[in-house]
Amino acid sequence: MDTVEASVGARIKVVGVGSGGVNAVNTMIARGISGVEYVAVNTDLQHLNQSSADVKLALTGSTRGQGTGGDPVKGRDAALQQRQEIVDAIKGAHMLVIPTGLGGGTGTGASPVIAEIAREMDILTVAVATMPFQWDGYVKRMRAYNGLRELKEKVDAFVTIPNDKMMKMSPGRPSREALQAFDGILCDAVAGVVELVTRPGYINRDFQDVRAVLHRCGQCVIATGVGEGGDRAYNAVMAALNNPLLEDTPVEEAQNILVNIVQGPSGTMDEVGVVMNLVNERLTMNGNISGGMADDDSLGEKIKVTIIASGMPEIDEVPPQLPRFKNEESPLTRSGSAFLETAPVQSTSVRTRSFPAIDAIGIGSRTTQEEVNSEGRMMLGSVGGSEFERPSVTRVDSGLKAFGYYPGNGNKTDLR
Repeated sequence: MDTVEASVGARIKVVGVGSGGVNAVNTMIARGISGVEYVAVNTDLQHLNQSSADVKLALTGSTRGQGTGGDPVKGRDAALQQRQEIVDAIKGAHMLVIPTGLGGGTGTGASPVIAEIAREMDILTVAVATMPFQWDGYVKRMRAYNGLRELKEKVDAFVTIPNDKMMKMSPGRPSREALQAFDGILCDAVAGVVELVTRPGYINRDFQDVRAVLHRCGQCVIATGVGEGGDRAYNAVMAALNNPLLEDTPVEEAQNILVNIVQGPSGTMDEVGVVMNLVNERLTMNGNISGGMADDDSLGEKIKVTIIASGMPEIDEVPPQLPRFKNEESPLTRSGSAFLETAPVQSTSVRTRSFPAIDAIGIGSRTTQEEVNSEGRMMLGSVGGSEFERPSVTRVDSGLKAFGYYPGNGNKTDLR
């Protein structure tokens, strides 16, 4: 790392969080992406032991190394409990890239904590997050989108990669190959950022160029395309610009675009002009474009184009209402923590009563066997004095426990 710092003036760390992030780190290491330090973070000790990262950080304080069971609160709390170990793991970095998968417990809960710590240490932080398949269900998908809301407030820049769109890139492939391809897509996005800083070129793009594009930019686009043949320059840039992962975040009307062109021995300046002109068309009238050029003999007759764009018109990456499968019920939601969700409850058509004051404090709702409304939300039973007048059946998840809501004795519920 002393050699890398001396040559590029920046120290980059890739911190894979959760199983998806750890897998991405392993893929990057296997592909030989050098010039960075790798850190693997997980609450699942068994999975973490399979990592090839330089540093392995097991969040075992409250999880005992057995994972979170899909609970983001446990992931968050585990990270907070080992805050100092996280500080030690990322200390000295100028830039932090966090590959992770959202929708589970560790990635969704721990990633925002790590990002917030990095921001406090003035480290440029970029998250690359995968989103669940539709078949993962409404609860997991909402947990992922709510987790993204948490994460985006803590990082300088973020990229989302929907798993459903990755499926379009691997139709008919064996499951193992498809999953490896998914890791490869995440790896390419991370490598696109890293190589801009670590690969010296004729027209060099340094860390400050990358920082200028990504610092506090929010949602951004990172795309890589490779072209070959007679129109290889055109093919490469169009492959990047038309990446199926970018359907919801097109590189149009961008305020800032950074382009890096890597050519083999036969690359020409004419091809550089083709790439830059095509990308320039995506800029706003007063936008900034910065181009870099490097060579790599291993590319042979190919050309590789990496594009990082920011400042596009605001895109709502969290849909107001996620589509559901047939007969898939809405989960109970409440205020107080963005990524707390519970399992859906059975919907019936009987009388209901709601109590907004109770919902407002983040406890949510509660059901008796007789009272469940048509939307599937749990409602309070009759209230008298400080206790419920009639016995009821309760179901309290870990999210409610986080707010001090616990099941009492017998068939009643108390607030402690």
